[in-house]
Amino acid sequence: MNSKIRIKQGISIASIFFLLCLHNNCGNEFEANQSSTLDEDSNSNNDGNGDKSDSLEPKNHNAILAVGQMKSSMYSCDGGKTWLGYRTEYENARCGRQTDGSNIDCSHHADSPTGIAYDEAGTFISTYGWGRPGSVIRTTDGYNWEEVFSPGTGYFAGVSFGNGTFYLHTRFDNFHSKDAGESWTPSGDIMTNSYTSRSTFFIPWDGGRFVGTAGTADSKDIFISKDNTLTFTQVENLPDGCGNGKLAISNNRVMLLADKACISDDSGDTWTAYDYKHLGISPSATFMSNGTHFRIYNFGSFYETAENEMNWKETEFNVNGQHERYLLLGRITYDPKLKRYSSLVGSYEDTRHFWSDNGIDWNEIDTSTGDAPVNRHRMTKTALGFLQACSN
Repeated sequence: MNSKIRIKQGISIASIFFLLCLHNNCGNEFEANQSSTLDEDSNSNNDGNGDKSDSLEPKNHNAILAVGQMKSSMYSCDGGKTWLGYRTEYENARCGRQTDGSNIDCSHHADSPTGIAYDEAGTFISTYGWGRPGSVIRTTDGYNWEEVFSPGTGYFAGVSFGNGTFYLHTRFDNFHSKDAGESWTPSGDIMTNSYTSRSTFFIPWDGGRFVGTAGTADSKDIFISKDNTLTFTQVENLPDGCGNGKLAISNNRVMLLADKACISDDSGDTWTAYDYKHLGISPSATFMSNGTHFRIYNFGSFYETAENEMNWKETEFNVNGQHERYLLLGRITYDPKLKRYSSLVGSYEDTRHFWSDNGIDWNEIDTSTGDAPVNRHRMTKTALGFLQACSN
């Protein structure tokens, strides 16, 4: 199958939201920024090592690999200060409303990215397909991709890696690979009551555990495998408001940001729910960890709490020395080796790239210098890993 891919007072909440969107081009931002959103209506799933790399980085990483809509990708060798090797399978395609009145819904598309993970040995695996049957592709050089699996069921809920195993699950099935994606074998029944799988991630403690989430409006589940995906069990007595959302890991704590901020200190066996909606967080906010603190990046500011606390503190961030009140930073990656943050925002004429050494003072890349693509598809998933191109 290995076919090569060439790849608020006095004005309504709705009015406030509309004004923010006019300023920040939310029409595209809210539709497609799934990897960094808390919105359950779209593919708001975690991406395995893409988020875990914020605190559990590969031991030999020297690059960030980003994947995006329409099978696009690019990489950075310096923690996001510059981006190289942009490519896409659809150079002339454009997501959203077309000039003829038709619409390309890139959020529910066979080429909608749902996850990326790295295996410590040189292989990146990325999953595509949400709302349409998709495919699994891999690369070792960050530019040339090949398709390695296409089960035909679609709705990929991302991919994760641990204990020498890539693991992925779809709306109906789940699979694992122990040979860098060359072959895929069915895994155990995930035992979920929900028909929509949402995310998968690996917890490296307690012998290593694969964890998945699933959720709809009426049913939300977390399921765990302690035997390398052979069998799964559902988490019992899951608090209301948990089971589907955005995940980050910091040392021995897991936080799932959903209707509640859900904390597990025992590798996912039990969870405690805390309210956080009073913060006024946008559904498209970015949730991540820098290894010691959890952060939620909202419009113009972020909320932060230490890993062993639930006390959120708000801090405004700046871009090139100026505060941008209505800027919602997109896909954020933290490189713990360089202690650098990077953010990928927008697409096409609204493409923007940012980097920061503290997550507060951000620098915007001048695309006219060639340090980042001028016009690209939206990037939604990232993973740390090793690329030979970054060691030359």
